[in-house]
Amino acid sequence: MISNRESARRSRMRKQRHLDELWLQVVQLRTENCQLMDKLNYMSETQDKVLQEDNCLREEVRELRQTVRDLQLGSPYDVLGDIEVPCNMAHLRAKASSHQPNSSSVDLPH
Repeated sequence: MISNRESARRSRMRKQRHLDELWLQVVQLRTENCQLMDKLNYMSETQDKVLQEDNCLREEVRELRQTVRDLQLGSPYDVLGDIEVPCNMAHLRAKASSHQPNSSSVDLPH
C-alpha cells in the first residue's frame, strides 16, 4: 500500500510540474504576443505615414509637372525645349580666379 501511495504522489508531482511548465509557456507566449502586437502597430503606423508622404509627393510632382507644362506653353522658346546645351564653367572659374586675389572665396558651381 505504501508503494501505491508513493506512486500516486509521484504522479501528482509530475502533473504539477507539467502544469507549471504549461503556465510558464502561457506567460512566455502572451509576452511574445504583446511584443508582436506592438511591432505590428508600429509598422502599421509607419506604413500609414509613408503612404501619406507618398501621396503628398505624388501631388507635388503632379503640380510641378503642370507648372512646367504651363511655363512651356507660355515660353517663346518652345522650339528649343528639346535641345541640350552642355555647360562647361571651367572658363568662368579661370576668369574668376585670375581677377580675385583669393580664389577660395569665390563660390562657383562645379
